[in-house]
Amino acid sequence: MNTTPSSTPSRQARLATLLVLMLTFALSRAWFWWLGVRFDASGLDWYWQYLDPAILRDHLVAALVNLHAQPPGFNAFLGIILKLGGAAPAAAFHATYLALGFLLYVALYGFLRLRAFSRPVALACALAYAVSPNAILYENWLFYEYPVAAMLTLAAVALHRFQSTRQPGYAGAFLLLVLCACLTRSMFHLVFLLACAVLVLVPSGRQRPRVALYAGVAVGTLALFYLKNLILFGFFGASSWAGMNLFYIASHAVGTNTVAQLVQAGDIPAVAGVKPFSPLREYAPAYRADAPTAPDAPELSDPGRASGYPNYNHGAFVGIARDYQRAATWIIRHYPRQYLASVLDAWLVFSQPAWDYFYLKDNRAALQSYLDVVSAWRLRAWVDIRPVRRVIFGNEGPPTLCALTSLLLIPPLVVLFALIGWRQACRLIRDQDVSVMPVVFMCASVVYVAVLGNAMDIGENNRFRATVDPLIYLLSVLTVRAAAQRLRGWWGARRGIGSAAGTVALLLAVGLSRAETAGAVTITVTPDRSIEVAARDLKAGDTLLLKPGVYRQSATLEGLKGEAGKPITIHGEPGAILEPTERDGILVLGGGTTEYLVLEGLTVRGALRTGILINQSRHIIIRQCVLANNRVWGIQTVLSDDILVDGCDTYGSRSQHGMYFSTTDHPTVRRCRIHDNAGCGLHFNGDLSEGGDGMVTGPVIEDNVIYGNGKAGGSAINMDGGDQAVIRNNLIFDNAAGGITSFKGNALRAGDGHRIENNTIFFAPGVGRFAVQLMGEVKHVVLQHNVLVSGRGPVLDLAGTAVSGLQADHNVYYMRGTGNVIAVDDVRMDLTRWRARSGQDTNSIYVNPGFVDPAATNFVLQVTRPPGSAPLGYQPPAPE
Repeated sequence: MNTTPSSTPSRQARLATLLVLMLTFALSRAWFWWLGVRFDASGLDWYWQYLDPAILRDHLVAALVNLHAQPPGFNAFLGIILKLGGAAPAAAFHATYLALGFLLYVALYGFLRLRAFSRPVALACALAYAVSPNAILYENWLFYEYPVAAMLTLAAVALHRFQSTRQPGYAGAFLLLVLCACLTRSMFHLVFLLACAVLVLVPSGRQRPRVALYAGVAVGTLALFYLKNLILFGFFGASSWAGMNLFYIASHAVGTNTVAQLVQAGDIPAVAGVKPFSPLREYAPAYRADAPTAPDAPELSDPGRASGYPNYNHGAFVGIARDYQRAATWIIRHYPRQYLASVLDAWLVFSQPAWDYFYLKDNRAALQSYLDVVSAWRLRAWVDIRPVRRVIFGNEGPPTLCALTSLLLIPPLVVLFALIGWRQACRLIRDQDVSVMPVVFMCASVVYVAVLGNAMDIGENNRFRATVDPLIYLLSVLTVRAAAQRLRGWWGARRGIGSAAGTVALLLAVGLSRAETAGAVTITVTPDRSIEVAARDLKAGDTLLLKPGVYRQSATLEGLKGEAGKPITIHGEPGAILEPTERDGILVLGGGTTEYLVLEGLTVRGALRTGILINQSRHIIIRQCVLANNRVWGIQTVLSDDILVDGCDTYGSRSQHGMYFSTTDHPTVRRCRIHDNAGCGLHFNGDLSEGGDGMVTGPVIEDNVIYGNGKAGGSAINMDGGDQAVIRNNLIFDNAAGGITSFKGNALRAGDGHRIENNTIFFAPGVGRFAVQLMGEVKHVVLQHNVLVSGRGPVLDLAGTAVSGLQADHNVYYMRGTGNVIAVDDVRMDLTRWRARSGQDTNSIYVNPGFVDPAATNFVLQVTRPPGSAPLGYQPPAPE
């Protein structure tokens, strides 16, 4: 690698270069803003790593003293900006990150110039990274990865200046930047800082006393922070969470079933039976009793924050994390091969593009067309690594599929940089060649993050790589140039290899990401594997296949983006049963990006809240699923549109409804059995308080069998704010309350424009209330070709306003005893009087329909149909 410094430029040249850097950076950021990229500070109120913003603003120093969950650096930064940012802290955060982005851009350019790259090539290479997806997405996300990446890159520049000038001030700047990284990101431990101090001390020569002073100050500062944690919280380190993170990968190694057995046998602490980072109420009360506290310190004593989200800096989490660590180390010690297999899985995640991290989904969606151009995302090919797991680890596990290009790029690069770093370190020690110090530092940083991050945690490993992404890029550019220079020496300059190095480097810059396959992929999981982790890698057209067995876990699915005609499918084979460990069995989170997802063949039973909950997503299909005996709802949707529930069996909701559609437009429920739920069978609610338009528009409810619901109250089909509903060919019987109801409660208004056709609604004598009820200014309803039998209330219960625009005809009405089957504003009347008053139901009849055998659910009619009424009532749908 060429290390000859470039000649010192003139003042005018430096000024011109700075202006070019500023102009290109400003134009690039303006362009990405035009594409729709916006700074995301939405996590300020709820990210686990942050203290409560109000505490940071008003009690910053005390809060940092009581902080044990994280190093203090980033929370200190948040608190300072919150204090100084006034009424617009998000703008202040954005401005700060833009400044960091520009500093990183300048640092990349400066480093390459120090490595004797020409100005145009250095500018092109620096700009290539500055406009890369990683740089743009992390620069616009309020989190600590991007600041740390900038610190490490600036540290590499400072170290380069130190090795070329031997001025100790640059060594001090290098150590200060590394110290800041250690105070910001817990992964960068005191050991890392000590190694950096040794790196600058070894070749210091006559400057060693001053460099040693700087090293002592840096190491002492970090050690004092660790000592504070030891005195106050009983551990010597930067973060109390290490045990919880380690347990993630340890439990992934053996599976939830094995963990449960180990807890039952007493081999590992009982806390292992609770998912890490659960709310404090999920843990044993003894942890609170033993927690370190401080007077008037809500950051240590309050289980939640002002925003309502959990406070993971509560003192109890010190002991909780310590017990998680005990459990994790026991598992790793007794299941080493399974642990190594999990480390391999972590490396697969680490190899994914850093920009494919789920919390970047909104800005990533804005950049989708750009990503299609600048990345290799459309070129991935997949391989099954089960044979590797079986041969090396003796643990085949489910088929684990990963991008072939990931395996061919990221892990080999890390190995290559490890070899380069080792070789250059030997040169430094043996030959006192200080020119290699920056390369040694960068190689060691990349290898350190890769090895430690993938050994300690699993799930977000591609985010970890973002921290050293600029260093990987710089090392790649240097490696490409060194290879090109060797080739040029072998074959001669006339072949133009040297001139191609810049182009290769640019391609490498945007190619440090996993490639994508053109074909669909099927990934299989078994009950001892995490559905949530396996699903994170699914792309349009892919399928996650659940093998038979009991999955004692919950799965949060976020940012899964299928396409029309190429949905993402999660399919359960017969016997795949989910028994949730958290409130919801499957929680689908969208934020506008989860779409075209199919959940089929799944059984979810016994959830503490909901079997399947869809939040802010669209084009979701729930097909051939069983939702059984869940505490509140079988299925719930919130602020989600174009939902299809097809062929599902939903029963046994213990406190509320079988299905609950809240502020959801165009939901369709068809061919389902919905029965024996405490509340409504189906409940549609505009729920104005949820923040949508307060209406459920265009629901279609067809070909369903709905029975045995409503013992706690609620109709078989209940619509609060339903608009333009189509309710046709449903069989509704033996419900304890109403049949079909439309009204206004929590919605913006009562809906109108319903079509209620070809339904059979039956109540046994003395049971239930009405068959159809239209209240609260519901208007313009078509009611025809229905068979409606009441048990004790009116068959048709109307508000006076509902008569407006009503089109009722060709119906069969019946109730035992009196023939007063219609009620308008509580005034009861028979069919003849109703016709005279309203002009409706000219061809309807009042007659006992004479079903073949209602007790055996045989509702075939034995009565002459009204004129023009064929077909009449419910007709079983033909098999698909």
